[in-house]
Amino acid sequence: MIDLEENEKSIIESVKKAGKITLDNIEHAKISIWKDSVDIATDIDIKIEKMIIGRIRELYPGYNIVGEETAGFDGKSEYTWVIDPIDGTKNYVKKIPIFSVSLALEKNGSPVIGIVYDPVSDMLFYARKGEGAWLNDKRISVSTTKKLENAVVYMDMSRMPDLDREERKKALKRIELILLHSYRIRSLGSGALGLCYVAMGAYDIFFDITGSIKHVDMAAGRLILEEAGGTFTNDEGEEITSKDNGFFVGTNGILEKQFLDIVR
Repeated sequence: MIDLEENEKSIIESVKKAGKITLDNIEHAKISIWKDSVDIATDIDIKIEKMIIGRIRELYPGYNIVGEETAGFDGKSEYTWVIDPIDGTKNYVKKIPIFSVSLALEKNGSPVIGIVYDPVSDMLFYARKGEGAWLNDKRISVSTTKKLENAVVYMDMSRMPDLDREERKKALKRIELILLHSYRIRSLGSGALGLCYVAMGAYDIFFDITGSIKHVDMAAGRLILEEAGGTFTNDEGEEITSKDNGFFVGTNGILEKQFLDIVR
């Protein structure tokens, strides 16, 4: 892996520790919060987030912190750490072994460090702005798939129950179009890992069919994908900012225009 400053090594150690906590507690994790009709948090989400926040405040005093489950910390800094303690919580509480710990550092809203850790498979995805993307000790890159008809699309559909009738009709129409024009669709329940799978070339495209994924879920995976040679935009092909939620589209770059022409 690329050389890391000592503080970054400590942050990665904290992410791996968080992954171990998930595995050690998967048999008795309890839902602590129902945030809405589909979004939940467990006591383990909260435990992990507090642990990571504590470590960040030791190593990076004054940096802002945005957490999925807690209030975080506003240090009025140009730097912000973005934490998703368990991405794929619904998988986690069902003991489905597809979930991750996601952590990103942004400078003025643009990601500069991205870390996504799959503790089940011990897969650590890492990227630093301008220095490429890595899976454990191996550099990764996006696929070279050139035709949409040969593409495997990772589709996030987790918030379909929240859509009203008209929005649901539009989403279902998009699903139909993607089914007709691509090779396969997959939906595994962890958006952060979905982006990393595109980054490593396992999938070719990532798409949120509902337009409601939160920025905190995507911050780390986005940089990993971009540093692996991919693209990350909204469904109009426009650059994403740290304030955006919505129709996130990640591709290997080659397929971006073909896919956007379909989903528009």
